[in-house]
Amino acid sequence: MARTPNRSIPNAAVIPVISYPDPGEAAEWLARAFGFRIRLRIFNHRVQMTFDGGALVTTDTRWVDAEDAATGASVMLRVDDATAVYERAVARERRGTCRRPTSSTASARPI
Repeated sequence: MARTPNRSIPNAAVIPVISYPDPGEAAEWLARAFGFRIRLRIFNHRVQMTFDGGALVTTDTRWVDAEDAATGASVMLRVDDATAVYERAVARERRGTCRRPTSSTASARPI
């Protein structure tokens, strides 16, 4: 599926978001240990990283909501129709794990 171009986010369809007390330190370690490349650092609360066509984001535990903080992770999906993907997921879910997108035109919206 073609995705709407968006230079502000890695060009991966699925982007795990992992919470750390110090996302900058975590990103540096991931780069040294596994060869991730730091793509974008937003102060020390969010770091976008890439690896061989894939991507991951480290984020500060202070910036996530209580639900994400409980799991320590979330997943961003880059899709052209976030509302359709959300509705399909809700129709098939067993428990409340999906969030309604706030904009169906956003190409990078956690759901």
